[in-house]
Amino acid sequence: GLYTPFSLSFTGPFYSVVTIIQDIFSVLVILAVLAALYRRFIIHIPRLEVDKKGKTDAVFILLMIMFVCIFMLAQNSALVARENFTLGENEIRPFSIFLAGLFFSENGNASTFYEVFWWGHILVILVFLNYLPMIYLLGKHDSLQFPMITRFLSPLAALFLFTGALLFWKYGINHY
Repeated sequence: GLYTPFSLSFTGPFYSVVTIIQDIFSVLVILAVLAALYRRFIIHIPRLEVDKKGKTDAVFILLMIMFVCIFMLAQNSALVARENFTLGENEIRPFSIFLAGLFFSENGNASTFYEVFWWGHILVILVFLNYLPMIYLLGKHDSLQFPMITRFLSPLAALFLFTGALLFWKYGINHY
């Protein structure tokens, strides 16, 4: 969230599961998106052949998914480098450690990169979250043919998540 020192590390072993799943699935999703792009543009699978607008939408959505994962993985790598290449208690991040060692020689500029990747991650999520509603509001054709209701789920999901975050925040403040 917006409060950087906050962490779920207080959940103990559950945090270990969250961090390793986050790390592994980030890499798996990036590889899956690359495979999807390869199938769409190199192999040319017939059922994936659509008009130009459909290809543009598909590429946009695939790239948004990939960038969310790239920014999250890069953010975690910069965080590892910022913390002198040591993980917190109950943290398991094999790919983040590897990438931190690959891209950061010292933690001097890791804080700046952490902030850049954090904001990049958030901006990509916000763009992706608003894509379907904006297609509707601008009167554009939805070439992916999502059901009409999906265009209105983003604001409802945002309200639901905001309410949950607010309740969790109030709980944290009351038990500080």
